[in-house]
Amino acid sequence: MARTVRDAKLESRTARLALPVRTEPHWKALDGGLALGYRRNKRGGAWLARRWDTEKAGYREAAIG
Repeated sequence: MARTVRDAKLESRTARLALPVRTEPHWKALDGGLALGYRRNKRGGAWLARRWDTEKAGYREAAIG
């Protein structure tokens, strides 16, 4: 059975509100080349997904929520 990936910084709304406001998201690696991120700003926050792109030799990011 697969393990659940957990991160105390991103797990609850209260924990996310305690994160500092910054432009770089707080990333949590999920699997090889995949990551989930949360960017906190003054009005709330945004969820992002990031994956490694071998053609571009860099990351591609997309807003997911």
